[in-house]
Amino acid sequence: MTKLTFKYGINTSIAIFLVIGVIVLIEAISFKHHNRLDLTASKLYTLSDQSIKVLKSLQKDVKVIAFFNETQRGEQQAFKDLLDQYLYHSSRFSYEFVDPDKSPGKAKKYQITSYGTTVLESENKEEIISDIREEKLTNAILKLTRKGKKVIYFSKGHGEKNIKDINEPGYSFAKKAIEDSNYEIKDLVLPTTETVPEDSNLLIIAGPKKPILNTELETLKKYIEKGGKIFFMIDPGTASELGSFLEKYGIDLQDNIVVDKLSRIFGVDPSMPVVTQYGRHPIVKNFSTATFFPLTRSVDMTVNPVKGTRVTSLMKSSSDSWAEINKVPFEIGEAVFEEGKDIKGPISIGVVASLNEKKDTPERFRHDFDPKEDKPKDVKKKEGRIVVIGDSDFASNSRINILGNSDFFLNIINWLLEEEELISIRPKQSTGQLFTLSKAQQKMIFWIPLVVMPALFIISGITVYKKRKNMK
Repeated sequence: MTKLTFKYGINTSIAIFLVIGVIVLIEAISFKHHNRLDLTASKLYTLSDQSIKVLKSLQKDVKVIAFFNETQRGEQQAFKDLLDQYLYHSSRFSYEFVDPDKSPGKAKKYQITSYGTTVLESENKEEIISDIREEKLTNAILKLTRKGKKVIYFSKGHGEKNIKDINEPGYSFAKKAIEDSNYEIKDLVLPTTETVPEDSNLLIIAGPKKPILNTELETLKKYIEKGGKIFFMIDPGTASELGSFLEKYGIDLQDNIVVDKLSRIFGVDPSMPVVTQYGRHPIVKNFSTATFFPLTRSVDMTVNPVKGTRVTSLMKSSSDSWAEINKVPFEIGEAVFEEGKDIKGPISIGVVASLNEKKDTPERFRHDFDPKEDKPKDVKKKEGRIVVIGDSDFASNSRINILGNSDFFLNIINWLLEEEELISIRPKQSTGQLFTLSKAQQKMIFWIPLVVMPALFIISGITVYKKRKNMK
C-alpha cells in the first residue's frame, strides 16, 4: 500500500508540475507571438486592410495623444482598444492618454478646448481629430506621413457630374472621400484650355453629356502621352466621339446597355448589373465585395491593342446578363435577350490601359540630350494610365456607399496616382456594441484562469494524495 500511495503521490506531483509548465509555456509563447483572434460578428477588433498597410509602411514615428477626463472611461477604453490594434501592427506607432484637468499645461500646449480631442504628432507636423473612429484615425496618419498633396482635376463644360452637388445625382460624397484620402481637388473647364495644368496628377471625366470637341481630344492625347492619367466614366448613349479616341489605346467603348437578371437576387432592377467577377489587376486584387452599376454600357478590349499598350478588363457582369443593342424595348421595360443581335454575358464594363515605353521605341524618344556630356542621357518615361467605366452613377451620392462601390472607386484613383500600396478595403464604421468591463471584471478574467483554476487543480491533487495516504 505504501508503494501504491507513493506512486499516486509522484503521479499527482508530476501532473501538477506539468500543468504549471504548460501555463508558463503558453504565457511565454503569447508574449513573443501575440496573435489575436477576433470572434465578433462585425470584426470589431480587426483593422481594415488599408489601416494595416498604412501602419506597416510607416517610415516616421507617429504618436497619438488623447485628451480624456475621468467621466469618459467608457469612451477612453473603446479608443484604447482601437489604439492597441494600431500598436500591434507597427513599432513606429505609440499613444498616451492625458487628463486635461490633471495636466492643464499639456492641454494648453496643444490648445485643447474640449474633452475627447486627439492630437497626432509626427516630426514637426500635427493633426487634430475629434472622432475616434478607425477611418478618421487612419486618414489623419496618412495626412501626417505623406509628402505633399497630389492634385486631381474634375473636368467641366460637358454636363459632367457636379462635385459640389449634395443631391442624389451629385458627386459631393465622392469629393469628400477623395479629400479624406489627402488629395486636393480642382476644377478644369476643358473647352477653355489647350493643355492640362502641370500640377495635375489625375484628370477625372465623369458622365459628360455634351460632345467633347476634337481640340479637347487633342489636349487629352498630349496629356496621356506625357504620362498623364485619366479616369473616364461614360454613360450609355453619350460621348460617342470618345469611341474612336479610346480605340487607339485598345479600349472598345460600345453603344449598348447591360442587362443582368442576377440583380433581382439583390433586390434591384436588371438595369443595375451586380458585379462579383473581377479581373487580374492591382485595382481589384483580393477584391471580393459586390459592386453595383446602374445603367451601364459595355467597355471591352479591342482585338489588336496599340503596340506599347497593356489592356486589362477590370470586371464583368454575370453569365445571366447580356448587352442590349436595341434600346427601345429596354426603355419600355420589355428587354429580352435576342440571339444574333444582343451580346451574351458575361459582359466587360470596365477596362484599364497602361502606356509603357518599349525597347523598340526610337532612340530620340528614349533619351534626352545632355549638353555637358555631349551624349544622350537615359530618362525614365512616365507611364500613361487610363481607366474607362461604362457608368458614372455608381459613384454618385445615392450609390457610392452601396457595398463595394466606394472602395472600388478609390482603388481606381489610388492606382491611377501610382499609389498601389493604398489599394485595399477601407475602414467602415462598426455597427457592433462595445461592452466595457469594470476593474473587478477585468481582475476576475485574469485571476480565474491563471490563478484560481490551477490552484484548485493543485488542491484537488493534494486532497486525493492525503485520502489515499489515510487509506494505508
